[in-house]
Amino acid sequence: NPTSAQAKRPTNPQRAAELQAKAAKRAKNTPARPGLEIVNGKVVIRPLEIGGGFGENSEEEDEREEVDEETGMTSTYSSFTDRTRTERWGIEETRRFYKGLQQCGTDFTLMLSQFPGRTQRQLKNKFKKETKERAELVDQALNPRLAKPLNVDPYAS
Repeated sequence: NPTSAQAKRPTNPQRAAELQAKAAKRAKNTPARPGLEIVNGKVVIRPLEIGGGFGENSEEEDEREEVDEETGMTSTYSSFTDRTRTERWGIEETRRFYKGLQQCGTDFTLMLSQFPGRTQRQLKNKFKKETKERAELVDQALNPRLAKPLNVDPYAS
């Protein structure tokens, strides 16, 4: 009894030649890639041919851009934004932030006058960060029993 693999094999050489011709025709119409090929009755792995399938000097190849890898310049999504980097908060500025939090609460527009060079968003982000990292200090600063009245003397004109 022949197995299923033997039953699929062509029995006559003419049929084998037809199948090889069909395989060769298919190979010409498909993009260049590694694959199996039957040569003289043996299975041969066809290597990948880079640049094949498009003709020798095609327009597509001429339009390719050459990349100079020696410059070391890289770009990311952030490279094209208009975002300006903010300065880190120093220790003294953080102490002033807690005093401002004690006096103004979470009204960052009121606190903004005490921090020239900072935006309302930066103050709010500082508040969020301090709430995550030092929640007990933020709670103490916002405690109404410990709150100090707003000192307006330095800002009076």
